Amino acid sequence: MATEPILATLDAAEVQRRHGLARSSVLSDYWSLTKPEVNFLIAVTTAAGFWMGAPASFAHFPWTSLLHALVGTVLVASGAARSTS
Repeated sequence: MATEPILATLDAAEVQRRHGLARSSVLSDYWSLTKPEVNFLIAVTTAAGFWMGAPASFAHFPWTSLLHALVGTVLVASGAARSTS
């Protein structure tokens, strides 16, 4: 058929793209596995919950505890993220 060469060209372009620049870096692969968009939302939710549970005095807000909670939450969520593709 007339469409077979076009589909073959599209498939070849997809294979080259996957094995070319987009797949060249191991760090890029790990970054995509951690699902940074989802982890950002998890971190915002963690910060909001921590702020609501903190003492009423803003002057004595436990910033280091918030930082530790955020880092720990993001690390756990990144490790638990799984690729669906």
